[in-house]
Amino acid sequence: MERKSLYHPEVYSNTLARIEKLTVESTPQWGTMDAAQMIAHCAD
Repeated sequence: MERKSLYHPEVYSNTLARIEKLTVESTPQWGTMDAAQMIAHCAD
């Protein structure tokens, strides 16, 4: 499996689009993070 890089414009824009869909009510599709934890994780 190839690791995607945020330096690739398509990967970057797709990632931003996914992040913009998050709300306080968002439930994890896998894992146990809530929306705030997901954003903090992505920011790291």
